Amino acid sequence: MLVDLDNKVDSISTDSDVDACISSFEECIETVCNPVFGKDHTHFDLNSTRRHETNSDVYLNLCEKSRVDFYRLLNIYRRHSTDLNRVNMTRARSVYKKNVRRFNFEQDKFRTAKLLSVRFSNAKLY
Repeated sequence: MLVDLDNKVDSISTDSDVDACISSFEECIETVCNPVFGKDHTHFDLNSTRRHETNSDVYLNLCEKSRVDFYRLLNIYRRHSTDLNRVNMTRARSVYKKNVRRFNFEQDKFRTAKLLSVRFSNAKLY
């Protein structure tokens, strides 16, 4: 490839020869750099996730599933940095954070209700 380019450079006589040498040089650089610096264009479908059921609390179970999905898609995005994988990862991250906020809100509401119920019956717990 470089030998052909060297022969073309030595025999330049017109503008079209210069254009041909430049395009050959670009092809040479592209074939060398694409395996090293090119992006892998594989993507994964968000809907093809494996789900497993546990017998834990509904909100905790939902947080756990969304956390597993988020980290799985984050690892996929780190391995294959495509726009579709980035969109899937950001959607999974927003679902995960929404579920964590919902879980924390439910836990706070439960603790508050518990404190209000024992306020008059057991002062030590209050």
